[in-house]
Amino acid sequence: MDNSDSAPCCTSSSRRARREGRICLTTSASAWPRPAWPTAGGRHLAVVAEDGAVYTCGSGEYGRQGLGDEQPRRRLTRVPQAVFMGSRVVKVSCGGWHTMAVTVAGHAWTCGDNLHGQLGVGDTANRLGFTQVDAGQLGGARIVMAAC
Repeated sequence: MDNSDSAPCCTSSSRRARREGRICLTTSASAWPRPAWPTAGGRHLAVVAEDGAVYTCGSGEYGRQGLGDEQPRRRLTRVPQAVFMGSRVVKVSCGGWHTMAVTVAGHAWTCGDNLHGQLGVGDTANRLGFTQVDAGQLGGARIVMAAC
């Protein structure tokens, strides 16, 4: 899977970066947006780029990448912007087996393992793609932060 919507996904090889727990994101194409907010789960990684696009890689088990399948990906792959109704993502957070994204519009979107209802969508079915969380649960308040 080597296309223009992908960039290398790796852990840093420098001793200092490893010691500090930082993640290395190598970009070979100048067209690929610089990452702004990387986050890592147990076996997957998600990044929000400066332009609000979300990229994921790693294990796809339970749909934790939000790409509609359970395929593992070794390169960051862009989640289609249409998934978030065209809204720019400002924050992403990875849990062990699930992911949450927050858009500039104040909506939360979740995907992945939902065995205990942790996706906040009202049931326990896993989601292979990002699903919008009902804002009515918060009295219509805009969501501004995510943590898994």
